[in-house]
Amino acid sequence: MYVRVAVNIPADKTFCYAVPKSLEKEACAGKCVFVSIGKRVVLGYIVEMTLSADVDNIKEIIEIPNQDPLFGEDDLRFYRWVSRYYLYPLGKTLFEILPGGSDLISPKKEIVISLDPQPHSSFSPDVKLTRQQKRMADFLRQNGDTPLPALRKFFGRAFYLAGCLQKKGIVRLEEREVYRFPAEQPDAGLIDRPVVLNVDQETALREILQGLASRNFSPYLLHGVTGSGKTEVYLKAMEKAREEGGGMIFLVPEIGLTPQLISRIEGRFGKQEIAVMHSGIARAVRYDQWRRMRRGEVKVVIGARSALFAPMKDLRLIIVDEEHDGSYKQDDRLRYNARDMAIVKAKLSKAAVVLGTATPAIQTYFNVLKNKYHYLTLPRRIESRPLPRVEIVDMKAERDKLTGMPVLSRVLKEAIGHTLTAKKQTLLFLNRRGFDTIVLCPDCGYIFKCRNCELSLTHHAAFGMLKCHRCDFAVKAFPSCPDCQGNRIRSYGVGTEKLEEEVKRLFPQAHVMRMDRDTTARRGDTERILTALLRQEVDILVGTQMIAKGHDFPNITLVGV
Repeated sequence: MYVRVAVNIPADKTFCYAVPKSLEKEACAGKCVFVSIGKRVVLGYIVEMTLSADVDNIKEIIEIPNQDPLFGEDDLRFYRWVSRYYLYPLGKTLFEILPGGSDLISPKKEIVISLDPQPHSSFSPDVKLTRQQKRMADFLRQNGDTPLPALRKFFGRAFYLAGCLQKKGIVRLEEREVYRFPAEQPDAGLIDRPVVLNVDQETALREILQGLASRNFSPYLLHGVTGSGKTEVYLKAMEKAREEGGGMIFLVPEIGLTPQLISRIEGRFGKQEIAVMHSGIARAVRYDQWRRMRRGEVKVVIGARSALFAPMKDLRLIIVDEEHDGSYKQDDRLRYNARDMAIVKAKLSKAAVVLGTATPAIQTYFNVLKNKYHYLTLPRRIESRPLPRVEIVDMKAERDKLTGMPVLSRVLKEAIGHTLTAKKQTLLFLNRRGFDTIVLCPDCGYIFKCRNCELSLTHHAAFGMLKCHRCDFAVKAFPSCPDCQGNRIRSYGVGTEKLEEEVKRLFPQAHVMRMDRDTTARRGDTERILTALLRQEVDILVGTQMIAKGHDFPNITLVGV
């Protein structure tokens, strides 16, 4: 028996290996294997089983770890399509897509304590138990099998007590495989209430349900103004797909959108049928969530663009929210557009795909005009709510002869003051990170630029650094000019750091937070900021495009751009 293996090297081919007799029962497509390439031993994935070889002097597989296959035939067909279309080697494509990357991740195991199937009664006179031992036995009787870490939350010497009960024939201790889950999300503060759809929503939903019932590839553009209830249409369609036993993928452009969305979907489907996939989750957790999908334990996958590659069983529906968003494009390594690949995956799976947006991408709208996509529209907001009033301010009129251009206009400052008085929240959007956007020497005209990109470096005062926002090159801020050694360094422009500082100066009583790539670098930072905003612990939120994408903040009544 032979197999073809894809490995993580820049070669547009797979490699043939012989399967030793001792490993033939374990070999199958989708499993990871250890093979030798030259003098190296590397991790690879079996992509094909064959009975013949097309080369001489074939090496044998070294080892097949005792793990489940990470993909099936339908998944591999999609991965091959992505590899060919984007001209990226299949091996490197798989290592980009699959959890763990080039490292082998082992399943997590924990000691689980359970009552013996035929235990001696803890109340039997011939079995003497201490008060704590009896309490643990009663706990297990009420709660069933319990992992040791969970027992430690209730019992100070859990392992010792369990060992004593095991010796007395009351319980059993055994090592079992357990899943790792993402950290528990803070309460998003959203209650998913039953909603009665309006006529436009009913019409759109009816069309989508027809596509689901046909079991054929059915692409839809759901074009709805902001606040028109697109999410409720998604959820109703998902409920129908779930009734039929199908799997679903829900894509959002930003990781920060997932906590609110999870809160709503959990209200409809429960936690057990949902998995979350994005780059902010630890690799070991992604690996366990991936295995849950492969085993058919998950009905809904929620996540950013990488969630598209989830190995869902019987995929029926893909939803791409804010389909116009540029965040669906990956610009390094495997360069792909998740919106376009969602169309391909739906076609290969004979599933329905819904692209939702208030501002369709020109490519999507062109496909509607060519009758390639079905067009669904939600022209009115829910309950006929009016669109927000928009006021345009000419900043030239705000310029002061002495102080120059202010960071905030007088109109916006007054509006923020009124909003704070009314106990409401304000969102200030500025699509530039950092403190100053350009740093130069006025004596010689030297501009601090990136040595790689020739772009102006942005001053980040919080870190005392000059950074390039294209390639991430960074240097310490210079006290003097490296060209003429002058010390009159000047900075110009406004970034989110400077805006935050100015807002704190103008409104010292307000609680101000900033949300951009700098303040959300650590795992859990995004969720922490959004949760604080939803709990009304923040008066003013300053941020980049991360705060402007599909969030639902009920108490925000003022937005400044």
